[in-house]
Amino acid sequence: MAVVEVERLTRKYGTLVALNNITMSISEGEVFGLLGPNGAGKTTMVNILATQLTPTSGTASVCGFDCVAHARMVRSLVGVAPANTRSLYWRLTGEENLLHYADLYGLSASTAKARVRECLELLGLSEVGKRLVSTYSHGMRARLLLARALIHRPRVLLLDEPWSALDPEGRQELINTLTEIASDDRTVFVCSHDLALVERVCTRVAIINAGEIICEGKPSELISRLPFQYVAELRQVPRPIVEKIAASIPWKWEMIGNEVKIEVSDPKVVFAWAEDSGLLSQGSLSIRRSSLEDVYFFEMQKRAREGI
Repeated sequence: MAVVEVERLTRKYGTLVALNNITMSISEGEVFGLLGPNGAGKTTMVNILATQLTPTSGTASVCGFDCVAHARMVRSLVGVAPANTRSLYWRLTGEENLLHYADLYGLSASTAKARVRECLELLGLSEVGKRLVSTYSHGMRARLLLARALIHRPRVLLLDEPWSALDPEGRQELINTLTEIASDDRTVFVCSHDLALVERVCTRVAIINAGEIICEGKPSELISRLPFQYVAELRQVPRPIVEKIAASIPWKWEMIGNEVKIEVSDPKVVFAWAEDSGLLSQGSLSIRRSSLEDVYFFEMQKRAREGI
């Protein structure tokens, strides 16, 4: 069942087109990732689904309720965790922040207290719940934003860059939390730059650029469509050596710093070529399977070549 539906959605800021005629749907229980560079339209999409912005044209709905015509109902169905932690009340404790928002959602006092305990425990904040938010680390505030978004048990969770302030342990905990939420038939919509984490947690992703969706699908499907299935990486190779043999590299490649990245379909032949060309004696060679990050850069470079 489609829980989030967007139909021919456009949003303009004067002459700037932030979203351009976008159509997509997200099903119940999905963890859906929206990827793209800064200014691509990700936060605008979140704000429209959260009823904080209205579309210039087209429609967006949550659980069948239009985000403009039934904004109040939509707000009761979504939980929003923005990237900016300044939206918290820093002079209140973590518990007081959550109790305040529980009251705004109309929860009874007893239910609110139970939900606050539940959310603080889920996000690993039980021990600091009575501390002022001004004493929290940036990562703690990010987790409190997620706890705030969950306080009313929303059907849809909207997350804008949820991993940006978390340490490795916090990122793993967040992955576990999002997986648990989705297993409860709730839907998660994630905007992020962290391609590796999105690949791990999202069941489906879309890449957006200049307000337009340029590809969409399961991470494994998008990776399988690449014209290369492996990436060979040569490290610590002096640039003069690479420039000397550049014309003889038989695959698509690029040099970033002193690392050469080569896109290949058969990893076996790369070792023989690197050894024959003398590159192995100049640096180290590793080969990995293609990833969502490779999909992202392939699609973005393709658009740039096409002048779009």
